[in-house]
This record gives sequence, C-alpha cells and structure tokens, in this order.
Amino acid sequence: MIAALIGVLVIVVLIAIFIGKNLNNSCAIWFFRSFPETNVVVVIFIAFAAGIITSLLLLLIGKLMTKAKSISEEKKAEGKNDKKSKKSESESTSSEVEKNVEVVEIKSEQSLENTENNSDNN
Repeated sequence: MIAALIGVLVIVVLIAIFIGKNLNNSCAIWFFRSFPETNVVVVIFIAFAAGIITSLLLLLIGKLMTKAKSISEEKKAEGKNDKKSKKSESESTSSEVEKNVEVVEIKSEQSLENTENNSDNN
C-alpha cells in the first residue's frame, strides 16, 4: 500500500517536472481550424486522453461483438439440438408404429386361428 502511494507521488512529480520544463514550448496545430501558439504539454495530454478514450471504446466494441457472437453460436447449437431431438422423436415414433403394426398383425393372426378353430369345432 505504501509502495503504491510512493509510486503515484513519483509519477506526479515527474509530470510536474515535465510540465515545468515545457511551459515555454508552443506550436501551431491544425484540427479543422488553425490553433497558433498552443502549448506542447496541452497537445500531449489531449493526444494521450484521446488515445485512452479510443482504446476503451474499441475494447468495449470488441467485447460486445464477442458476446453477440457467442449468443448466436449458442442459438445455432440449440437449433441443431432441436433438429436432433426431432429426428430422434420421429425415429422413436416410427419404431413405435412398427411395433404397434406387429402387435396388430399378431392379434389378427390369433383371431383368425381362433375363428378357424371355432369353425372346426362347430
């Protein structure tokens, strides 16, 4: 904790020395209009702030796109699982139908045998 405080103080002192040494330096800048006699320190800090803002925006956009991509992949996976489950349902339904047909055929054969036996007995 103390080391972090000392580190921050060192950084602040270095920034103060940098500003003090460059107060007399100025330049002309054009950013959609001309800004003559602009302090170099101000230009450096504006460029630094613009870089941080741009980096944060790009990071945010990247995370949002990654999240959207993962959501779309999950939906695709769910769709594939639904198709597989529908196939398995249709396969199980067709196998149940085949079993029912076999049962009906067996029962019909038995009933035919019973009728034949009854006719033979009469």
